[in-house]
Amino acid sequence: MDQQKFAILQSQFEASWDGILVVDPDNKIILTNDRFHRMWSIAPHIAALRDDAIQIRTILDQLTDPDTFLARIQHLRQYPEETSLELISLKDGRTFERYSAPLTDMDNKYLGRIWYFRDITQTKDMEEEMLKLKKFESVSVLSGGIAHDFNNIMTAVLGNIQLSLFHLDQDNKAVPLLQEARKAGMQAQALTRQLLTLSRKNAPVKQETRLDRIIKDTCSFLLDTSNVRCKLSMDEKLSPVDCDGKQITEVIQHLLTNASQAMKYSGTITVIAENVSHQGSSKLPQGDFVSVSISDHGCGIPAKNLDRIFDPYFTTKTLGADQGTGLGLAVVHSIVNKHGGSIEVESQEGEGTTFKVLLPAGKVLSP
Repeated sequence: MDQQKFAILQSQFEASWDGILVVDPDNKIILTNDRFHRMWSIAPHIAALRDDAIQIRTILDQLTDPDTFLARIQHLRQYPEETSLELISLKDGRTFERYSAPLTDMDNKYLGRIWYFRDITQTKDMEEEMLKLKKFESVSVLSGGIAHDFNNIMTAVLGNIQLSLFHLDQDNKAVPLLQEARKAGMQAQALTRQLLTLSRKNAPVKQETRLDRIIKDTCSFLLDTSNVRCKLSMDEKLSPVDCDGKQITEVIQHLLTNASQAMKYSGTITVIAENVSHQGSSKLPQGDFVSVSISDHGCGIPAKNLDRIFDPYFTTKTLGADQGTGLGLAVVHSIVNKHGGSIEVESQEGEGTTFKVLLPAGKVLSP
């Protein structure tokens, strides 16, 4: 190969969006590009050694499942004719797609192996978000079509129950039955309100609002008469948020109630509200936000359920009027999305859970 062709090939190699690693038949490193080193945070002095064993150790420390990663490499060394494509999860939350194929000459002689690594974190996050949006869209179509009519019907039912109770003596045997019917009807109306919140028709009515007041009032209202205490930490000059105060209050109420239930109504919930700058991601644009995190020290959420907790009708509670409908966190997610924000959850089973809500901030107000 002449010098000009080699220079063009080298330029393409370095310009690749993929991290590339090439090894010979003895699995010694022949070539890597700068993208590979940056993706895996391989220091220049380590890269210069071209030692495959040392680089693998550097990579393994970053993986959530290093054993599977290493087992796959060993398998391909035993069967060099195979190709491979899999996803790799890193401890820092990134996801890499890894493709590997054998290198052969025109006589099909094995010359080594080439590995391609592509960071698909944002693509994967967008796919997961699109899946969630499709689920919400299905519930939205359903709720938008029936919720208003159902609410009108329940209003008539509850009105007639109330009138019946008014005309009956308190010792009448029908009274407790009607009272239970009224209780069930009110719970049905509460479910209808949740469906309406999920509906596209229920857009937030926004105005400049101070979240510190909403947080203080909601904590006081929900927890003052219980054994649960609320530890508040808020920036002195917390930025206002352009939001629907009633809907954001519902978000805070639900997250506090969940935290209280997780701790079996005893313990301390930590609420932190602060101004933050976001660098931008697949979920949020770059800009200033108000962050509200609500942490408990309760039972935690099993890892297998973390990806599903915002799904409509998913709940680990016993379904029922007094326990849950599986719509609470779906409603919270819907409200936050409609406000241009995001909600994330971190949890360790047996240790506790933290929900973090980000909402676009306005100008900083004086305290």
